[in-house]
Amino acid sequence: MVISHYWYPENGVPQRRWQWLSGLLTDASYRVTAIAPPPHYLRNVSTNKWWNSLRSSRNRGPESGPQGERIVRASFIPVNHSLTSKSLNQLWSALSTVRIAVGQRVRGTMERPDVVVGTVPAIPTAVAAFMVAKIWRAPLVIDLRDAWPELLDTSESWNAATGTTSRRERLLSGLPMRLVKGVVTRALNSVFKAADALIVTSEQHRQDLVARFHAPAHSVVTVRNVFPPATMPETPAAPDHARGEKPGAHLHVLYAGTIGRAQNLSNAVHAAHLAAREGVHITLRMIGAGAAKQEIMKEAGELGVDVEMLGRVTPDQLHEHYAWADTALVHLTDWPPLRKAVPSKTFELMALGMHITGVVAGEAADLIEDLGAGAVVAPESPEDLARTWACLAQDRSLLAVDERAAAWVEDEYAHRGPARFLQLIGDVIGAKGRVRG
Repeated sequence: MVISHYWYPENGVPQRRWQWLSGLLTDASYRVTAIAPPPHYLRNVSTNKWWNSLRSSRNRGPESGPQGERIVRASFIPVNHSLTSKSLNQLWSALSTVRIAVGQRVRGTMERPDVVVGTVPAIPTAVAAFMVAKIWRAPLVIDLRDAWPELLDTSESWNAATGTTSRRERLLSGLPMRLVKGVVTRALNSVFKAADALIVTSEQHRQDLVARFHAPAHSVVTVRNVFPPATMPETPAAPDHARGEKPGAHLHVLYAGTIGRAQNLSNAVHAAHLAAREGVHITLRMIGAGAAKQEIMKEAGELGVDVEMLGRVTPDQLHEHYAWADTALVHLTDWPPLRKAVPSKTFELMALGMHITGVVAGEAADLIEDLGAGAVVAPESPEDLARTWACLAQDRSLLAVDERAAAWVEDEYAHRGPARFLQLIGDVIGAKGRVRG
């Protein structure tokens, strides 16, 4: 049983990750049941529609997912970009999940699951998964995609990229925020300690958790976000870098992903401005959505930077943008917990043979450099980023990438990742069976 706040048919990173992992489980003859709210993050849901959906959901049966999984829909509340709104929605859905699990247990409408897996974020999902595992007396595995609760220590910087803080968030800052951070930190650490196993997305994070919780090394495994792109182009995505343009005159930079708080893409806008002052014109094309989108456009206008801002596009359309780009940007801000993060876009770009400009630190930086996948710049260093882009524009041979990067991703996706994941699930189920026996 998988407890998640994100599921098919939404097409974000968490959804695609668990479509991949669900497929591995069903191929290994496991039956997968997911409890998750219906898709709602990409839709504007009116109060009336939400209320009608809430009433009708109580009589709605389970759905079938593309990997053969059974999907039981929890309820949700409409959200906007504010952190408060998203947190309340996640809490509501977590409570709905527990209610569903209790109902199934009492009515006997489902067999006892062999294992309960909770996916984090959303944060309340961890506690909900813990409670569901207790209700069913099943082992618990937590799929921890980000460095929580450490990211709570950066809460003072969460709105730096958006340029604004809502009145509600200002009221909740200070002592209320410290209290919330304390409660959430203790709750998450308690769940992580109680879990039979943990899954993370980077090796640095795995090593940190093993040391922090004194956990057996085999009970914390790394399963990276190496699921393939939704579609693969018929020809390689890497562009023809010999466009006949004057060397040093122009560089096309593509960013496709979340335009949010953890990215702080204003750093890239300032770098493009500095490069222009040195005679290198940077065209920044940003594709996606997020809380910082309006602030990015405002800064670009003030600085006179050439920024093309597009909404979400289909995978087929995205390949056209990859072909346009000289380099693709992977960008995080300088929050210490993000040193343990490797954005999933890194692996997608490696698989496609795209040159990466990685504004990252820690494990993500090491992978890009070690596999010859592009150039790395320290976060929040616009001067260094401007110099890097100028070098790429002046010497386009630097845009070539090593084939080792694509081969490494393929091996992680086809062999190492599935082997670690299925071994962990089998070990957890086997251990619980031995205890019961």
